[in-house]
Amino acid sequence: MLKTAYQDLIEKQKLSPDENQLKAVHALDEIGRQLIELEKKNTSLSGFFKNRKSVPKGLYLYGSVGRGKTLLMDLFFNEIPIKAKRRVHFHEFMDEMHIAIANYRKSSSKEKGSRDPIPHIIKPIIKEVRLLCFDEFHVNDITNAMLLQRLFEKLFHAGIVIVATSNTAPDDLYKDGLNRQLFLPFIDMLKAHNKIMQLDGEKDYRLENLSGKQIFYIGKGVGAKKAMDEIFLSLSAGQKATSSIIINLKREIFIPSQAMGVARFAFKDLCEIALGSRDYLKIAKNFHSIIIDNIPQFNKANSNEAKRFILLIDVLYDSGVKLAASFAVPLKNLSKDNNTSFEFKRTISRLFEMNSAKYLGSKRK
Repeated sequence: MLKTAYQDLIEKQKLSPDENQLKAVHALDEIGRQLIELEKKNTSLSGFFKNRKSVPKGLYLYGSVGRGKTLLMDLFFNEIPIKAKRRVHFHEFMDEMHIAIANYRKSSSKEKGSRDPIPHIIKPIIKEVRLLCFDEFHVNDITNAMLLQRLFEKLFHAGIVIVATSNTAPDDLYKDGLNRQLFLPFIDMLKAHNKIMQLDGEKDYRLENLSGKQIFYIGKGVGAKKAMDEIFLSLSAGQKATSSIIINLKREIFIPSQAMGVARFAFKDLCEIALGSRDYLKIAKNFHSIIIDNIPQFNKANSNEAKRFILLIDVLYDSGVKLAASFAVPLKNLSKDNNTSFEFKRTISRLFEMNSAKYLGSKRK
């Protein structure tokens, strides 16, 4: 399963051998083996959940950026041959939960609306999922902190296996947060139901994959496409790219090409359609790296596109997302529009910083 796929990537020189990664691979393969055995014994989800004592512990994989946590989880998710599985960015999942709670309270009668919404909103997940994979598990606000205990209590009781990646050790989640003592039982529960493993080595593979590469290509045509193709293949370890859709406040955002936490867009897909800061933030939350093809020179004729581009770069920069892109002209000549010249000074400054080793080695925010 995962070990075979992982070794295949090493043989193809898409990955370098890493003992720490291999330990995580073995742990994930063991989870996969037990889940497959359970599925063979219980063809229905109800039968699966009746055997909760046989459900394996999940895995909480944490460590610094660029160590391969997301890559390993995505490989595991893609390779495990069970249908009742879901992979989701943690903050996207929590947004879904808050929206579901609000909708439940709005649509319910006065009497029903006063009931606890948690059993109602968690029911569809329990009904459909055996394996739940979370990318970038992080808790930084009191609303999520107070909700997690009740949500995960239901998930664990139902026998759902959790696999999560994080930059933060469990004991440091919601560190120094308001009323943190109320959050501590969740940490204990998380540790009781998941094996905790640190994935930290000397190499930052994400930085290594970008270091020495021309992540900002100036020019058009075949050369620009080839440069962006190489960066995409490097960041995604050569995994097959697919299109996808993410939902933001009931709106669909189309992702033309994505794999292993990397998304690739044509400029027109991001800035020539009516997307705003919330949409860009949703994209930034879902992908650690963004590739943009064919960014044009800006003038009076494309002022609206320029304003969206400025907003997009602000969001990506503030979120710590890594950017590779092809530009029609050098950065200093990117804008010929006096209407946006002031804002563009900040954008150009940020683009130069996003091209630096310091930024490429920084954490997601």
